[in-house]
Amino acid sequence: MNVFELLVAFVEAVVWIGGWSQLVGMPVAWLRVRRSRPWLDRPEDVRRIDLLAELILAPTIAAVALAWLTLIVILVADLELSSVQFLALIWGPPTVFVPLAAWRSDPARLDSVIEERFGRTEASGAADSA
Repeated sequence: MNVFELLVAFVEAVVWIGGWSQLVGMPVAWLRVRRSRPWLDRPEDVRRIDLLAELILAPTIAAVALAWLTLIVILVADLELSSVQFLALIWGPPTVFVPLAAWRSDPARLDSVIEERFGRTEASGAADSA
């Protein structure tokens, strides 16, 4: 595998592992926060999907970084892996750890996420709409 192929594999890891992490993490995060007061009282202009994506951003980045590390180890060690072993090493961590991290997320953290990411609190959202 040359350098160009490695760079392509890194880009594919970002797209596929990042997308998969979001796909398996968002429903779990939604189940975790759906009845919390910050979720129910979020400003109208804050989209649900953006808020859920923000909650699982750190585990998604960790899953992509782990996939990169795994790809580097496979390349440097010149490992001959079966398809099942390769899939388990690359796709296993986001499938297991991102939903676990989403489940462990604190619903009370939503207030700070809304304030930091979207630049407004509930009170300033109400003042803007008035």
